[in-house]
Amino acid sequence: MSQILLFLLSILLCPPVFAESSHASLFVKTVEEFTIFPKGQPNNAVYRDGKLLLQSPTVQWLDLIQINNTESWLVSGIDEEGKYHGHLLLNEKDKLAMTNQGYGVYDILKKETGILEIYRTYKDQLEIIKTKYKSVRSPTASPTHLVFAHIRDSRKERNKQIFEFRLHLIRHDSTEIKSLKLYPKDESAKLEMQWIGKSKIQIRYHNGKRDTFDLKKHAPTLF
Repeated sequence: MSQILLFLLSILLCPPVFAESSHASLFVKTVEEFTIFPKGQPNNAVYRDGKLLLQSPTVQWLDLIQINNTESWLVSGIDEEGKYHGHLLLNEKDKLAMTNQGYGVYDILKKETGILEIYRTYKDQLEIIKTKYKSVRSPTASPTHLVFAHIRDSRKERNKQIFEFRLHLIRHDSTEIKSLKLYPKDESAKLEMQWIGKSKIQIRYHNGKRDTFDLKKHAPTLF
């Protein structure tokens, strides 16, 4: 038992060295200069070059990923009730805002450009949801799916600026993104969406009107 304790202590003191050991891989997850120790356990911690950065008594930290084109990192974890928790390791030069959408989905707003990026936990690993759009808006997660929009057009109608969106859908356990033939319009550049049941979403517009769409009818293979 004392040998095991000594080995674990050595991992903490010298994580870059021991992360290369096949035995250490049972206890440590390494992502560049970061380590998560002990891997797969509640109340574990995130270290950077051996320095403690993040720890919570109720959260098991799973993974971290560098935010695209920044020096900041996103960390994702899960608690005993299965609720996901996100934490932004923010570099002082980066102007970012994170929103936890639940179910392992996070969005990162780059304040200087207005670009919104979506990150998700897929098989216990964080990844960015890659799209060709720079106008991504309104990611909204359910226990099984994520729906989001992008602005496909913007024009003046009756002296009002009208934004036309297109909706996209992805399952949490899949990499396929399905672009739906749904094109809601609103005066706001951000749609207010929420899930209603397992397959329906409700959109609340700027004028208070609401529409409900059954996404199963538009993407039956994803349900």
